[in-house]
Amino acid sequence: MVKKCIVCGKVYTTESKLSKYCSHACCCKQWKLNNRLKDLAQRKAYNKRRWLKIKPTIFKRHCLFCDKLFRPDRKHNFQQYCSGRCRRKNYVKNNRDKVLLWKKNDRIKHKEQYSKRDAKYHDKTRYGGNRRKAMVRDEFMCKICGEQYPDVRLVVHHVDGTGQDETPNQELNNLQTLCRACHARSHKLIV
Repeated sequence: MVKKCIVCGKVYTTESKLSKYCSHACCCKQWKLNNRLKDLAQRKAYNKRRWLKIKPTIFKRHCLFCDKLFRPDRKHNFQQYCSGRCRRKNYVKNNRDKVLLWKKNDRIKHKEQYSKRDAKYHDKTRYGGNRRKAMVRDEFMCKICGEQYPDVRLVVHHVDGTGQDETPNQELNNLQTLCRACHARSHKLIV
C-alpha cells in the first residue's frame, strides 16, 4: 500500500492500514507538535528546579566572633562564623576550662613529643634566658643595617657561631641582635 507521510509529505510503502508516518523520526516530530505546550511546561519546571539548586545565597550575615560581614556557603545556609578559625576561637573563648583540661590531658598523653619540642626550644628560656636581655641592650635594632623592631623581624645571633652546637655559648656578650636578612648573610659568611 502506498501512502503519504502527514509530517514530511514523503511517499512510502507499507502493509499497515494504521500507519501515518514514514519513519520513527516523523512520529516523534508529530508527537512533539501535538504535545508542545505540555513539553514546554515540563522543560520550564525542570529549569526552575535546576535554578533553585544552584541559586546563590544573596543575603549576608555578621560573624558571631569578629562581627565581619560574610556570605554563607550555599550548602550551609545556617553558617554563623566567617571561617573555621573564628569558630574555633569562639569555642576556646566560651569553653576555656574544657580547652585547658584538654591541653593538660594531651600533654600527659603525648609526653615524649612535648619533651622533644620543649628541649628544642629550650623550655621557652631560649639562649639561656639572655635573648630578651640582648634585644633590650641593642635597643631592638639590627646591629648591621640599623633597622628597628616594628619594621623588621629580629633574631638573636651567636657571634662565635656556636648556635647549632650541643653546648652553645649563651653568654650575653656573645649574643647580637640582627634582622633576618643580615642574619642569613652572616651565616653564609661563617659557613
